[in-house]
Amino acid sequence: MEIKTTSVALEKARIFLEKSQSPNGSWSVTGTFSHKEPPYYLKEIVLTPEAISALVLINSNKSLNAVSKALNFCLKHVLTDRDHLDMWAWRAVALSLSNAKICKEELAQAVAFLEKQQAAEGYWPSFPSTYNLTNFSVLYSIRKTAKEPALKKARAWLMKNKARDRNGWGFNHESQESEVSYTGNVIKALILAGEDALSNELQEARVFLESKQLADGGWPSSKTTIADKSTTYGTAFATISLMLLSENPFNKNIEKGIKFLLEAQSEDGGWPLVKGEKGEFYTTYYTTYALALYRYLKENLDNPKFAYLKEKLKPQQLSQFLLQNFEDQKYNWLSTATEKSAITERMLGSTFDAVMRRKDILKVLSHKGELTIAGIIDLLKEDAKYEHLNKRSHITLVKNDLDYLKALNLVTELDSRYFASIDLLSPQ
Repeated sequence: MEIKTTSVALEKARIFLEKSQSPNGSWSVTGTFSHKEPPYYLKEIVLTPEAISALVLINSNKSLNAVSKALNFCLKHVLTDRDHLDMWAWRAVALSLSNAKICKEELAQAVAFLEKQQAAEGYWPSFPSTYNLTNFSVLYSIRKTAKEPALKKARAWLMKNKARDRNGWGFNHESQESEVSYTGNVIKALILAGEDALSNELQEARVFLESKQLADGGWPSSKTTIADKSTTYGTAFATISLMLLSENPFNKNIEKGIKFLLEAQSEDGGWPLVKGEKGEFYTTYYTTYALALYRYLKENLDNPKFAYLKEKLKPQQLSQFLLQNFEDQKYNWLSTATEKSAITERMLGSTFDAVMRRKDILKVLSHKGELTIAGIIDLLKEDAKYEHLNKRSHITLVKNDLDYLKALNLVTELDSRYFASIDLLSPQ
């Protein structure tokens, strides 16, 4: 499949997502669907991080404003210990994409909460016992920042608790039969958390997934959603898994899966769960992930800078290494896209005072979150060099600074309140 074809589809998805964003920065379900997604997966605090992640994977600096608004929504969204762990996990995924101090602090608290909820055996609870979609979501969200003992326990429990048929994974550890989407969930979580793609357990799962591909090139999901026909969700996870577990990440099974996904895209630019329906947000995210990873591997497997690794590693191990690089790009995307957006301006202002003041405004917003102009002035005045500022006399000056920063996509405005999701003075 040509990279250009994949890139065209991803650009259509970007337009679909940005047009669908709510004024408050979130994404929410506006219609009714007959499929049986867990109800908490239709909450804004799950759909919005998925949409943010999709936009970041598409990798267009045109999405800076949409991503910043969405990050602000996730930062403000307060969860309690009564909220489902999946909601905590996806909020953490969103916060991990920003280097703003306030986002980093909230992320640390979320990860600590999720680590604390881990059962001694290594899984995460979900009534009545556990649920492999929850295990996937939590492990995916904490894998970069959690302590290694938590990750090790989770990996060991998942590797030990396949479905009773031992082919792959099912709804949970008590499932008799392996199912495509749950197997894909667990494979992705395990590999990103450091499990070896060449392990017997994962290679058995690869054979299982290959056996479940349907004539149209797609895969079904599970008995809890759709088990008898191809879905974009099941196909996305199956192709992701096979790209990572196969000796040839572009073999015929994978190419058929990618072709199915490209042909399943709705006219609106999103991807439905079932071909022919309207686009949904979570299926658009997972399909975007599969297509973006496919594009990344196509572009990088023969890159000369990886020639040494190609000689030393098995193909699956090289794909696993590139997956980590692919994921790491997400965490650098915001600062990279910001630099690309700002490069035409060259600098934050024409005078030294303007540059320094605008940097300090960014620092205030990064540390404190969403603020009004008056609130920004109050916090600037805590620094002696700004004690002369007066709200009546200098509100226009600060407003001009904020407009300048907005034009560079460094600051987002919503209802006369301002938010910065990037701190230029701190590492990503």
